Amino acid sequence: LQSSDDEAPAESDPVLAATDLGRADVERRRFLAIAAFTTAGVAMPLGYDHEATARMLRARTGTSLVGAEDVDVVRQITAAFSAADERLGGGHGLTTVTAYLADTAAPMLRGRFPSEALRRTAFGAVAELAYLAGWKHHDLGQEGAAQRYY
Repeated sequence: LQSSDDEAPAESDPVLAATDLGRADVERRRFLAIAAFTTAGVAMPLGYDHEATARMLRARTGTSLVGAEDVDVVRQITAAFSAADERLGGGHGLTTVTAYLADTAAPMLRGRFPSEALRRTAFGAVAELAYLAGWKHHDLGQEGAAQRYY
């Protein structure tokens, strides 16, 4: 990411812009290898729905049908990291959020949707996740990056 607050993303495709922005953020930070440890303070259940995970992985390829359950997963991830932000301080989990945005949530938007209403709901859920990434950057005093996510 460039540090200038004046530069806007050149992408006109919001999915590509979110994916590129998240990937650039992760690559710039160079500590993705420890991203798993940043989630230690997040209250996530020990058991998880393997089918929901498999569906999300298929959805991000753009070749499967995206359902309401897939959108709900994005909302749950956003809620969990928002709670971590409030509980543990601003910026906590930023690398994980941006990696999830770039590698899973934004690519899901290329999938097929059973209805226009669900498609719009999915775009809204991913936008909320991008907003959270922006807020985390703001908490760290990185206003240029925050503005690009907003």
